[in-house]
Amino acid sequence: MPATFADHENAVEAAAPQTLPDLDSEEYRLLYVPTMVAVYTAHHQRMPQSEEALHRHVFGFDGHTGCAACHEETEFLVAHQKKFF
Repeated sequence: MPATFADHENAVEAAAPQTLPDLDSEEYRLLYVPTMVAVYTAHHQRMPQSEEALHRHVFGFDGHTGCAACHEETEFLVAHQKKFF
């Protein structure tokens, strides 16, 4: 059993498969993209270079993990927004 809450959360995240949003979906364009931009600029104090670079930063690519803080906050905010749609 993990020793701390953070250890438990990391173990759960490692065990759970990460699903990526469909890049061609309306949900991605209307919820994920604006949320990722807001989260990225808040955390890193600059604008992302492109939408593709932003997606790779948040979700990772080719076996590289994305920015955990940006990913976690983006998913939290999108899940919260989905409650209203």
